[in-house]
Amino acid sequence: MQRLELVFQTYAVSKASLNEAIRMEQHKEDIIQRSETELQKLLQVALASLLVTENSLLKESPDYRQQTSGQSASIGITKLITLVGKYLRRIRKNYSTATQKRIIEKMGLQFCDLLIQHFSTISYSKQGLYQLFIDIGNLKKFIFEFDSPVVEEGYTQLKALVDIYLLKNDEASLRNHVT
Repeated sequence: MQRLELVFQTYAVSKASLNEAIRMEQHKEDIIQRSETELQKLLQVALASLLVTENSLLKESPDYRQQTSGQSASIGITKLITLVGKYLRRIRKNYSTATQKRIIEKMGLQFCDLLIQHFSTISYSKQGLYQLFIDIGNLKKFIFEFDSPVVEEGYTQLKALVDIYLLKNDEASLRNHVT
């Protein structure tokens, strides 16, 4: 009888501890879920802030109608690459791989969309197109730092827009390209 009572008590204790473990696991999952939700809200604020800063930096770029500075990237593009690069390094340092991928892809697509919007609203001289070509080359090197096929696709769209400007401005190249 004592053995049966001991087995019954052991079973009751192990069932109670199992229920406690399940409850603790659910509590842990709730905390993780709330933390990720809060993190996403904070990241949205940070990305919005970055987007505003990127816009102001692009306004420092030459308007691509004047004489260009030569062989180097424009000041605005250089500052933009530096700023976004700092964000990339900090994200890679502080977040898990899955979170990094989500943040970096979102940030990279916003970056490409901003550049497409910016470059599609500018008038270009022949010298300005040369500067644009230099800036796009620097952006291409930087885009690979995102290490994301999705962001690279965004860059491909940007490059296609720039190619249209280059072809549009050079009628001889356009004729050769079409024929």
